[in-house]
Amino acid sequence: MNKVFLIGRLTKDPEIRYNYQNIAITRFTLAVARTKQKDREEETDFISCVCFNNQAKNFVKYQKKGNLVALFGRIRTAFYDDEKTNKRVYTTDVVADEIKYLSFKEENQTQINQNVNNQIVEGNEKYSQLSAKTVMNEDYNQELRITDDDLPF
Repeated sequence: MNKVFLIGRLTKDPEIRYNYQNIAITRFTLAVARTKQKDREEETDFISCVCFNNQAKNFVKYQKKGNLVALFGRIRTAFYDDEKTNKRVYTTDVVADEIKYLSFKEENQTQINQNVNNQIVEGNEKYSQLSAKTVMNEDYNQELRITDDDLPF
């Protein structure tokens, strides 16, 4: 079974590239905390990761250096021949199957906050209209009394 789960911070802004088949590829490095066994101090591992296609495009759009992400994926090993040194180079990457954004770029976060605030204002306006209609209802004028016996605690 080849399954990986990581939570870490991006070490630099992600960049998108396209291969010869026009597939979007984003390579990035996650800084992941690791606890040493003896004295329980934290160390950091730098894990090379990659994502493809729409996930790669969205990752570049919404993430930046220092952001926290959770990644589900698998380990992939590969090799290529380095033309400069004429040597075979072996690589190990985590291929992201799913990425959860635990933080966003600031400008995107501002837009998200603005959308949430607009929804709250719209909700408050609807609530105010509903409250006004309820107050006009004749049955609403009944007196409501709550005693200690009515409380569940």
